[in-house]
Amino acid sequence: RAFEMLERVLFFKKTALFRNVSAEKLMRLAEIAHEATYGKGAIVSAQGNLSEHLYIVKNGTLKIIKSDGLTTTVLTTLESGQTYGEIGLFTQAPRSASAVAEDVCDLYIIKRSTFKKLIVEVPDIAMSLLEALSDRLRKSGEEMVELKRLSSEKCVG
Repeated sequence: RAFEMLERVLFFKKTALFRNVSAEKLMRLAEIAHEATYGKGAIVSAQGNLSEHLYIVKNGTLKIIKSDGLTTTVLTTLESGQTYGEIGLFTQAPRSASAVAEDVCDLYIIKRSTFKKLIVEVPDIAMSLLEALSDRLRKSGEEMVELKRLSSEKCVG
């Protein structure tokens, strides 16, 4: 069990969400994370369902897809060390997209209620998460500006 916990801590330390958190503090995260395996094509979480978990891809590939009823779009593909469901840790809004295992996929799963207790005990984990989410938000803003620029060039040309 001790080796498994150490392995988890070292894995979490490599992720964008938790790389700035000390290994000692990540031990608590390792204790609350559950591991699950999903077969190819399995739905990990469905669009519209309550968002209650953070998923961290340990092995395999996870597709994030969005459907409007007529078309289905792959928003992104997640690989080892990448995460899904961060917003669900803070809100209980319905999932805006589905997560589907592209192949056999091993995930670490952290439940919202357990995570909320942890960030009170270990605020460094919350700060690290906020830094990573802020970085993603900044990058999304830059992508929006670029899309608008390309769109306006296409309309003019």
